[in-house]
Amino acid sequence: MSLADTAWSKLFTPETAGVAQIPKAKPTENFPVEWKDKWKVWAEAEKQLQENNREKNLKERLGLQHVSEATKVQIRTAVAAYAEAAFEIYSNFESANKQVPGDDTKIKGELLTALYGGTTGYDSSGENGKLYTGTKGGCAAVCGHGSSHDPTATLAATFACVCGVAQGKTATHPCHKDTTTEPQWEAGGIVTTANWKKVRIACPVIKNEPVTAARIEAALDSAKAAIYVQATDAYIGPYDSTGCNGDTNGAYVKIATAAGDSKLADEKVKWIAKLSAVAMQLRSRSEYNQKATVTTEKLTKLTKLAEKHANLSKLVPSIATPTTIATGVKNSEAKKAQTNCEAIQTAAACKQANPTCEWKGPDDKDGKHCKLNATAEEQPTQTGEAGKTQTSSGIKYKQQKKYTENCKWGDSKRKGSSFLVNNKIGSEYGLFCGLIEF
Repeated sequence: MSLADTAWSKLFTPETAGVAQIPKAKPTENFPVEWKDKWKVWAEAEKQLQENNREKNLKERLGLQHVSEATKVQIRTAVAAYAEAAFEIYSNFESANKQVPGDDTKIKGELLTALYGGTTGYDSSGENGKLYTGTKGGCAAVCGHGSSHDPTATLAATFACVCGVAQGKTATHPCHKDTTTEPQWEAGGIVTTANWKKVRIACPVIKNEPVTAARIEAALDSAKAAIYVQATDAYIGPYDSTGCNGDTNGAYVKIATAAGDSKLADEKVKWIAKLSAVAMQLRSRSEYNQKATVTTEKLTKLTKLAEKHANLSKLVPSIATPTTIATGVKNSEAKKAQTNCEAIQTAAACKQANPTCEWKGPDDKDGKHCKLNATAEEQPTQTGEAGKTQTSSGIKYKQQKKYTENCKWGDSKRKGSSFLVNNKIGSEYGLFCGLIEF
């Protein structure tokens, strides 16, 4: 876009949304079909070039502000090869990673929900249906009955069953030596939010380290080792057939019909299934990030090569070109330009495509009034290869078509992703478009 024909690049002038500039929206009709897949990247490139003098700075950084048209053609040809390689790398990454892993906010929310039933930490309000399933009840009802309640909906409820005590039980803590800190349930409900810390003191102090798939999987292995099976039921904590109160009658969770062939069915313990899903997401995201990093590094190297080539091309003498052209080739290029002009059906868009196109309508009403500017078409302004002179509209269209073929985003949903390095990959590939979208 930085070296594009002015009339053509104006078609992608950013639009205004409040105080912000946004890429020019793709028309729904009346524009060349071959522009369809490329419109978004062209519009985004033009928007970025207009921000903070980026176009001027890019040309100055690469020494391209005063290069001749012949030199531009040489630069485009060379950089197009780098762009093709970059597009192949980017496309391979996209096709192999169609499912973008969740970001930190999403995964953290699922982790907290598995632990506490919500994303704000432990909260006893609305406990039934959130911390455990079934009607609201006290320690014995929620933890020991097995069929009418399920405290495995969250790890917190399970922990409160094993390391909490029924109301009225004093001087006891099933999981900690400090018996003066009494982790009591309410008469008809779970441990209150304020008293949760009394249950929590049984947990070991850990370092504040990143949550990884490996750490979650190790914790799950330890937790599953503490679950034992009796017939078709599973239990966590010391079982007592007479009841569950965290003191004389045991402190446990009964998980009815959670076993088969003397083996635990992991999916019956809800928080095991939920935390396993979180670990899987973290592992997938780690693998995705590794592939994205490698892809970004490759694109960065190609970008540097393309920029260096563009920077040095101005030192290479322009190739002298003969001045005759076969009539058939000239007519072919003119026909392509004519097709593009006639596809435009609005006066504004046609005038922006001047001088290649001109509006022939009696007024500015929409319609098929955009035609090829015959006068401009007849003016030979460029020389081509093998003794062939090329007209201005013909060469612009031909080069534009050739050197922008590989500059496209592919699946547009990737571009909008907020996750980690994905935008970095897109921006690295987009750098090529800033060089060769002419």
